[in-house]
Amino acid sequence: PVIMRESVDAYYDEKDLQDVQLYSSYGFCLEDYQTVAGIEGVKSIFASKTVDCNASIGENEELVTRVTEVNRLNNGYNLIEGRMPQKSDECLLIHKTDFMAFELGEKVKVDLGKDDISAYLKNDEYTIVGFFESPEYMAKILGSSNYNNEALQIVMFVPNDNFLADYYTTMFVTLDDAEELISYTKDYDRCIEKGIEDIENETYAQQDYRRTQLIKEAQEELDKKTEILNTLKTEGQQELDEAKKQLDEASVQIAVYESELSALQ
Repeated sequence: PVIMRESVDAYYDEKDLQDVQLYSSYGFCLEDYQTVAGIEGVKSIFASKTVDCNASIGENEELVTRVTEVNRLNNGYNLIEGRMPQKSDECLLIHKTDFMAFELGEKVKVDLGKDDISAYLKNDEYTIVGFFESPEYMAKILGSSNYNNEALQIVMFVPNDNFLADYYTTMFVTLDDAEELISYTKDYDRCIEKGIEDIENETYAQQDYRRTQLIKEAQEELDKKTEILNTLKTEGQQELDEAKKQLDEASVQIAVYESELSALQ
């Protein structure tokens, strides 16, 4: 129905829901962000840091979870119960959890299985202080995670300073002309298709930038370690040569002493 579609569109516009979402397995750097932000037709862009992982809440263990930032430029949300996080180890949990019920004050323990989650997040345990709803997660199916390619079960927002990585995982983009159009219409779809095409064309040369940087950094680190190893090997060989020299000199001395002892006898 038209009325329902217009109501949903108004909700999307109110919360600045993204028109285009960009994802990179290598992550995005500042140069990537600046490239997309400078494309004609891009209204706003929010570069976000996200970690998909396991979570345990009460008796519920190994819930596939998305941990992302509570303060955001677009993709807004409504706090429907509780309060906003005030400490770094507090979180909001998505309200749409029909398959299980959680309560304010419960603890959420997150982990990455064999990997160390402390490389990604400052805290590995959070207290639920509120529940939210978002146009980004309106369906019962929350989407797929990057953790073992499993379906998401819960989503949690934590204070932004929890994220330790120096790169972004996702960029949410809104387009200049899209807000005036109604979502799920042909006009809106054409607008988004053009926006995606413009972004792809403008970022074609940029798409390998971070990958190239990572390879360069890895090579520099390898060269540095190789230089250290070669230095240690050289120093070690010098020590071996010196020890051999001292051993040879000692052998000569022993031979002299033996000769002198024989003469005395």
